[in-house]
Amino acid sequence: MTRTSKSLEHDYASAPAITKVLQEHNIDVLISAVSLVTGGVATQDVPADAAKAAGVKLFVPKTGTFYVAGGGNNATTAFSATNHVAGYLAYVLTTQVPSRLIDAELHIEGQRATLADLGAMYNGKVPVVHVDIC
Repeated sequence: MTRTSKSLEHDYASAPAITKVLQEHNIDVLISAVSLVTGGVATQDVPADAAKAAGVKLFVPKTGTFYVAGGGNNATTAFSATNHVAGYLAYVLTTQVPSRLIDAELHIEGQRATLADLGAMYNGKVPVVHVDIC
C-alpha cells in the first residue's frame, strides 16, 4: 500500500465543503489540528461529522488537554512541539493496524516547565504579569 499525505485548505465551518474535499481525495485518515485561533477543540464537531459523511476510516481528534502537576511555584505543565507530535502521530498511524487505533489514546508529552520558567523564556518578548491568586 502506498501511503501519502496532503495538506488541504478548506472552510472549517462548512461540513458539506469538508465532506466534498475528503471524498474528492479519497481520504482515509483525518487528523484534527484545531487551535485556539480556529476556535479550539469545540470546533472539531464539523470536520468529525464531515469525515463520517465522507466515509473516512479514522478521525483523530485533538483533545486539547492541559495538565498542571504539583502546586504552588513548583507546578509544572507539559508542552510538546508541533513537529514532534506530528512526527509521532504519523509514525503511529503508518505502523499500527487500524483495529489497534480504534478508541486508542496517545499520551504525548514533551518538555515540562513551571509558569515561572515560561515567564523567563518570554521575558522582554511579551508582557509577563505576576498575579497573586491567593
